[in-house]
Formats: sequence, structure tokens, C-alpha cells
Amino acid sequence: MGGIILLCVSLGWGIAQAGAVADGDTLFASLTAEGYAGLPVLQGGDTLMVQLEIPRAGPAFNAFDAYVRFDPAVLQFLPANSLRDQAGPLMLDACPQNFHLFSVSADSSLLEIHFSMLCAGVSVTGPGVAYQVRFRCRDVDADTHLDLLTEPGFPSRFFLDGLAVEPLTVTRLFVRVGAGASAVPAGGGSSLLIAPNPCNAGTVLAFDLARAASCGLDIFDLRGRHVRTLLRGLLDAGRHRVAWDGRDDAGAPVASGPYTGVLTTDGLRQTARVTVLK
Repeated sequence: MGGIILLCVSLGWGIAQAGAVADGDTLFASLTAEGYAGLPVLQGGDTLMVQLEIPRAGPAFNAFDAYVRFDPAVLQFLPANSLRDQAGPLMLDACPQNFHLFSVSADSSLLEIHFSMLCAGVSVTGPGVAYQVRFRCRDVDADTHLDLLTEPGFPSRFFLDGLAVEPLTVTRLFVRVGAGASAVPAGGGSSLLIAPNPCNAGTVLAFDLARAASCGLDIFDLRGRHVRTLLRGLLDAGRHRVAWDGRDDAGAPVASGPYTGVLTTDGLRQTARVTVLK
């Protein structure tokens, strides 16, 4: 692969052993846009910070390989002043010493990241931001997406002491630049809305689908821990309303405080905050 390779610490990183599984629980990794709860809508010249986020607690890891593909006709990658600035706080707060390789493909459409913490016995789990990169939006009208690849030749993976953490579920990021050249991708629609908010005995989460889509709707607490699964399945196009009675998956009432509703539709992730008052 062409491009510039930058090195922070000249030491090796863990390599996955064939067929090894570090933890049977699913590790979730999402590409998200800093500062945007729903579909990011930007104009030409705007700067977009894209984060490799671990949105919830799950299996521990201390290294990862990530391959991020994007459309250079819509987004221009902006190198950081220091490579360290691209490492996320989830990794740096746990261990300031790291091995870090980064490169950009010759056609400027693929970022390759290899990152490993070098503190003995230290690992992390979600929620938190593991990595972050900046882009400048070009002066175009277009819908685009960024993908965390898991295909042969570009295997984004997370490791714990050299063992691959599996299974891994990834979520792409959709972005609209300018007026938008097409409709929101499959299943997309209006942002997730929650009312009443604040709530006491319960509330309703509402959203629109432009077309039929496979959907998931969940509640998380402020620390990113999963609280309640409200919906899993294929929904028709149109307006949908799902009630939440203020209880967790075990049926116990949740404590007062802020919570986050997360709607996932064919890879598009939308969030909305709700406050429970008792």
C-alpha cells in the first residue's frame, strides 16, 4: 500500500493467533461523528471529526487494527499535527505508552491503523473513543459513508494479548454534505425523538423510516452500559413509536438520571438523550 507511514514507538504489536477467541461476548465498534447525534449534515469546507468508538461495555482489548474506507471525492483526510492527537482518550488515558502505525493509501481512500498499548497487564473496554481522524468536506452535494472494513485483505480486528476478540460487530457512518445528492441510505428517515422528556413512569421513542429496514432500538445509561432492548426486527416504511416503561431488561425500575436511546437502522446509528425523574 502506498502513502506515508508514521511510527511512534519502534516495537511490535500483538498478532492474532488463528482461530483464537479472547472473549465470547460481542465487541461493538462504531464509526461516529463528534458532535452529531443523528445524521451529520455539513457544508463544503466544514471539518468533520470521525471517531472509532466502542459504544458500550464489552470484551477487554489492548490493541487493534483498523481499516477505514471513505470517498475522497467527498471527504479530504486532514493529517493531525501530531500522530498522538489521533489516538483516542480510551487508549491514552489507560496507557500513555503505545505502538502506533498509520498510513494513507495512494488513492487517498483508505486509512490503515495499527495501535497497541504497551503497559503490561493493562486493557480497556467501552464505552469510549479509541481513535479519531479529521476530514474536510469538499464543495459537493453528496451522501457518503465511511466503513470500518472487516473483509479479506482489510481485517479490522481487536486483540487482547495477541488473541483476536470475537465476535466483532461494526457500524458504518453516513454523512450528508451540502444539499445531499440522494435520499438517506436504506432505512434512513427522521431523527430519533423521545417524549415526554423528562419522564417519570415512561416515555415514547418515535422515528420515521424512508423504507423497510432492519432495526434495533436500545436504552443505555450515561456510562454506556446496556439497560433495555426495546426493539429488534424488520420494520416497514413510515412512522414508528415504541414505548419504554422506565425499566431495565430484568424488569426493575431504573434510577433517576440521564439515559440514551440508540436507534440502529441498516448501519445508520441515531441517538437521543432522555432524563428519568422519580
